[in-house]
Amino acid sequence: MKVFICILSEHNKWANERLLSDCACVSDQDYFRNVHPSLGSIHTTLVSGLKTDGLWLSRVTGEPENSFFALGSPANSIEDMIEKRVSLDETLCQFANSLTESRLSKTISLHDPEAHEDLHQPLCMTMLHMFQQQTQYRSQVQVLLAQAGMSVTNLDLHLFQNLTGRGTLKVLERRKTAV
Repeated sequence: MKVFICILSEHNKWANERLLSDCACVSDQDYFRNVHPSLGSIHTTLVSGLKTDGLWLSRVTGEPENSFFALGSPANSIEDMIEKRVSLDETLCQFANSLTESRLSKTISLHDPEAHEDLHQPLCMTMLHMFQQQTQYRSQVQVLLAQAGMSVTNLDLHLFQNLTGRGTLKVLERRKTAV
């Protein structure tokens, strides 16, 4: 499971870098325009994704929420967003790399404020949920970019694996042939 979580953290970082590169190409007007009532602007959706990652990271590490930009507005411009997203993604990758199989299988407790109760699940499931949420945020930003007339970059996990060789059978076959 650790290898899988590490690949997902690396994919998350790679996909965020590609997405933010696209976002840096839109005008400030399009970047801050509130296009859709439930999505908001490109900026507010990126901020929401950053805050969500920070909140989940604080839950799984035990660090205070504001350590990972979970409180307040963590970014005021695309440049600030890129800086903070890169920092948070690096922290997330370091955390994923520090995990052991034993720790990933341990049950953690998370407070669900909407249900007013604690949830109990293995850390690996919490991590998978976090990465799934980030995929959703990136998809929402891509919709907003498309509405601004941009063509969107492919952020697919399979593309990441093919470009990096992380977790693909093709790499294993090449190694086997080379041995």
